[in-house]
Amino acid sequence: MAKKKEILKLSGINKCFGNVVVAKDISLTVISNQLHALIGPNGAGKTTLIKMISGELKPDQGVVMLLDRKVNHLSEIARVHRGCIRSFQVSSIIGSMTVFENILLAVKQKRSIFKMLFRKFQSNSSESSFVYQTINQLSLESLGTKVASTLSHGDKRKLELAMALAMGPKILLLDEPFAGLDQAESSKLIELLKSIKKNMPILLIEHDMQAVFALADIISVLNEGEIIESGSVEKIRRSKLVQNAYLGGDL
Repeated sequence: MAKKKEILKLSGINKCFGNVVVAKDISLTVISNQLHALIGPNGAGKTTLIKMISGELKPDQGVVMLLDRKVNHLSEIARVHRGCIRSFQVSSIIGSMTVFENILLAVKQKRSIFKMLFRKFQSNSSESSFVYQTINQLSLESLGTKVASTLSHGDKRKLELAMALAMGPKILLLDEPFAGLDQAESSKLIELLKSIKKNMPILLIEHDMQAVFALADIISVLNEGEIIESGSVEKIRRSKLVQNAYLGGDL
C-alpha cells in the first residue's frame, strides 16, 4: 500500500483582529485521499482559517505548508497555481454563461489574466476535451449547453465543484457545499464527494452533520479559535467536550 502523503500542514497558526483572537495555535494536517472535516459553531473561526490557507489572509504566526513547501509568502493566486483550490461559500458561477463556458473559464484561469482579457474567449481542442471529461465526471452531460442561471440549486453546486476540479487541484477547500440543498440533492453530493476523495484530499467546512459523518475520515472541531478535539467520526460522536461546545447532544 502506498504511503499517505501530507498535502496540507498547518503548524501553530495564530490570528488576531485587534484584541479578538480568531485563531489560537492551530495545527492540522490533511493527507492524500482523505476528507478532513472542520466543524464548529458560527463564529468559531472556520472561514478565517480557510482564508489563511487559501492566501486571502496572512496568519500573525505559524506556518502553512502545501506539498512540503512553506507558502505563507504566496498570494492567493500563486496558491491556486500550486493547486490549493477553494470553492463554494460564495458562488463563482457566471449566470449568463453556459455550463460548458463556466468550466472553460475555470480552466483558463490557469493562464495569465492578460491572455484571458486580450485573446478571444474560445477553447482549443485540448481544453474542450478536458471540459467534457469534467462534465462527464460530474454527470452534467445533459446540461452542458444550458445557461447557468437556469440550473437547479443542486446542479449549480455540481457546476461549482466541476469548476474547482477543472483548475487542477492538489487539495480542495470546500466551504459549506451542502448549504441550501434538499435531502435528495445532499445524498447525490455525498456520493459524488466520496468518489472525488479517492483521488484527492478535501478539507471540508460544513454544518450538515449527516454529510460530515458520512464523508469524513478525520474531523477537527473548532471553537473560539481553537481546535478542541480531532479524530475519527466515532471519537467525535462520543466526545463530551464536542457535545457541550457544538453538537448539543449524543449523536
